[in-house]
Amino acid sequence: MVLLLYLKKNPNVVSVFKNKGHKLMTTRSWEFLGLESSNGIVPKDSIWEKAKYGEGAIIANIDTGEVTFLSS
Repeated sequence: MVLLLYLKKNPNVVSVFKNKGHKLMTTRSWEFLGLESSNGIVPKDSIWEKAKYGEGAIIANIDTGEVTFLSS
């Protein structure tokens, strides 16, 4: 929790939020989102192309190993 608060206060950090579990709704996510066609080819008008495949983006996942639902 201390790390979370520290990161939130950092002016270089865009957002920090708690991880939430989600039920899988599709097995064809890339195709559903228009990222790839059914044959695995990335279309020229894909958001992957428009976003330059995430070039310059930093995405991080910090696992503290903290299990809050178990008492110690």
